[in-house]
Amino acid sequence: MADRPVLRASQTKSMARIADRVGFSSVTDFSRYFHQRTGRTPVAFRETVRGHTPR
Repeated sequence: MADRPVLRASQTKSMARIADRVGFSSVTDFSRYFHQRTGRTPVAFRETVRGHTPR
């Protein structure tokens, strides 16, 4: 998951497209996996990357 193109894509692509791109069949499964691995939700990660305070 530390693939740079995926991280760059996370700034502009929908979560569904990212989940599909990295091999998940559902956004829920991708979000759960992402949270378990990083301690943050994909949305919180995206907000941090964009410079916003995570919810």
